Amino acid sequence: MLKSLFDEQKLSPVNSNFRFGGGERKNDEWGGLSFHNKEHDISVPRVEKKAGVSAKQGSDCSLAFKKPQCVRQQDRQEQQQGSGSKEGMAGHQCGSVLVTGANRGIGLELVKRFLGKPNPPKTVFATCRDPEGARGQELKSLTSKHPNLKILQLETTDPASVEAAAKKAEAHLGGSGLNLLINNAGIMPPCTLESATSKDMLDVYNTNLVGPMLVSKAFLPLLKKAAHASQQKGMSCGRAAIINMSTILGSIEKTPESYFFIPVVSYRCSKTALNMLTKCQSMGYKEEGILCTAVHPGWVKTELGSDQADLTVEESVNGIMNVLCNLSEKQHGVLVTWEGKVLPW
Repeated sequence: MLKSLFDEQKLSPVNSNFRFGGGERKNDEWGGLSFHNKEHDISVPRVEKKAGVSAKQGSDCSLAFKKPQCVRQQDRQEQQQGSGSKEGMAGHQCGSVLVTGANRGIGLELVKRFLGKPNPPKTVFATCRDPEGARGQELKSLTSKHPNLKILQLETTDPASVEAAAKKAEAHLGGSGLNLLINNAGIMPPCTLESATSKDMLDVYNTNLVGPMLVSKAFLPLLKKAAHASQQKGMSCGRAAIINMSTILGSIEKTPESYFFIPVVSYRCSKTALNMLTKCQSMGYKEEGILCTAVHPGWVKTELGSDQADLTVEESVNGIMNVLCNLSEKQHGVLVTWEGKVLPW
């Protein structure tokens, strides 16, 4: 995204000093790029200043890779024109779906979209660490209007919590399998090569890699059950699928295009590892008929994200929903964007 922007618009980013805040758990926005102001500063080498792109200091997400307004409006119009028809037409009906990190951001919007479909899944599982807490209230409020919504307490880094959630889901499904698992929860604390510690790296790996692995492993029997019981041919989210929410920042080939703007070393490495997990899952679960794909959701504007972001949550999820409906063997074991474009590992 960054390379094409700079190449096509002849632009360069300016102002290398910006602040990443946070360290607390959050959902993926620019593949997990959600920021929250704290006292952490990350500085990167200064680059040549040219017109058109700015990096604002001190905001929630003070990195601003900003397209010219006319380009952003054109992108938005094209996405909106293409989003309405595909979601209902393509793909197969999904009987059950589970979304982790579903109390805010992309996770919450995904839950809303599944619930709002003309033919919604029979069961939508939405998980978060603290459903009874303040951050779980918006999610909880949806249950009064949608009896097919089941909220599960799930801490992805706690094996006991994951296993308990899987047992509850199995009971709710009453003998049926789980069609679609979306591993969405993740964190992105500030981290440079100079500041990284073993604890920093292990904490992020535990959430962004080990968490999705544990969740996928715990729900695998239900995914297998759905795949074997399905009458659908080929791979699809309507049969059985694991979707790992990844990021372009985890692409090794794309790293030179964005590293000096967004070093976040622990996050990048953990998402690269998640991409490898996705590839391994695609090999290990292929014979079971379980589709495995990693998705980059784009750079998304949320309460924790940047006002300079290219996409609103609604626009990103429009794209993601379209992608999910059209996934097949062609996207098995690959990394795709919210627009359905394949990204290099």
